[in-house]
Amino acid sequence: MMKTISGLPDPTADAAIGHITAEKRRAARRPLVYVCSPFRGDVAGNIQKARQYCRFAIDQEVTPIATHLMYPQVLGEQETRETRELALSMGKNIIRRCRELWWFGDKPTAGMKEEIEYAKRQALIVRHFTEDCEEVSAI
Repeated sequence: MMKTISGLPDPTADAAIGHITAEKRRAARRPLVYVCSPFRGDVAGNIQKARQYCRFAIDQEVTPIATHLMYPQVLGEQETRETRELALSMGKNIIRRCRELWWFGDKPTAGMKEEIEYAKRQALIVRHFTEDCEEVSAI
């Protein structure tokens, strides 16, 4: 047990540290979820939506990964065939490490379809949500 400066037991400090440790353990157990949503077209709007989807996922106590928020910053926003293939390949590498794939919107894009099908082949749970984060289906 922790002690005060005077050497007396301090149960309050012990309880606080125990709470922090429990929170860290809970956060570490949050499963990885691949967030799949449109990027092309209205890029600025789609980035904002992807951020909202990630926030929703965090609120559901999972750890979201949205590669389409990350890779354009590294590979450049001017997409070429090579950068698109590289991004999809790296995305699949990450999908393999996730427990679930969540896709958002009414109709998946070609890239999203490829990721969804890949996740199914990897036996991940695939969940579909509307743009308003209402679940449509899970397989």
